[in-house]
Amino acid sequence: MKLAVMESYAGGSATYYARYAVNDPRAKSHDRTTIYQAMEDRFDLIEIQKAFGFMRHYKEYFKNFNHSTAKVAVIYDNDEVIREWKEAITGNHQASVEDIAENLLAAGIAYDVINWKQLDERVKSKQYQFVILPKFKSVGGDFSAVLQKAKDAGAKIISMGGRTPPELSRFSYLSSSENTISSALKGAVAVLQLPAKMKAVIKKDNKGNFLVHLLNYNYDAAGFKEQKNIAINMAFFGKTKKITFASLENPKPVELDAVKPVVPGVTTYGMLIIEK
Repeated sequence: MKLAVMESYAGGSATYYARYAVNDPRAKSHDRTTIYQAMEDRFDLIEIQKAFGFMRHYKEYFKNFNHSTAKVAVIYDNDEVIREWKEAITGNHQASVEDIAENLLAAGIAYDVINWKQLDERVKSKQYQFVILPKFKSVGGDFSAVLQKAKDAGAKIISMGGRTPPELSRFSYLSSSENTISSALKGAVAVLQLPAKMKAVIKKDNKGNFLVHLLNYNYDAAGFKEQKNIAINMAFFGKTKKITFASLENPKPVELDAVKPVVPGVTTYGMLIIEK
């Protein structure tokens, strides 16, 4: 539960915690006393409070670091989703986006899922090296003109084979499939190397400082398996002045070596603050 809370906030989302006391076996008795006892069981709430307490303590980092560092954009068209449901009750476009995202996530490649109109807004900043077009039948507005701008700005367009409209696939420099998209990007996009089953969400602030959210997915029914002595390759971030680390289990900030930083350990969630 702690990891789920931190995962939401790392992604710039929101989360809430609902206590489903009705699922407690004691609720079946319909006895008021036992139902109230189930609702008063605060063990899970104590763990949740640790995550929210961490965020309150480091509120400025969650508030100010909100610029994505992803170099890959996956296009998602809300209008295409609506059209599919109205015409054929299908979800091909949505499923295609999800499959692409899962493949990129497994490869450790950071990506943004954006509406094509957002791409138009971000072309000038040249943030994205790659723009991925998922499966869809049609798209409205001036999407062709937006793709042309992105291509002119240096972005490489990747389509999903013959499942992208011809008027748009003509912009792509190669075609791929949802399940092999990470192979097409291998070596072309910088990836922060982490131990197996760990993921990172990396953000920047207006001053160019980095905030790295380290999420440990190495767990089973017995609990989390701590990741220890994680070496961070600073080539990913460039020269830096100061690096600070804190985690849910050890919330007190610790300063690391700015040249060859080594994270001592992450059980559920850890936070790296990289100051330029």
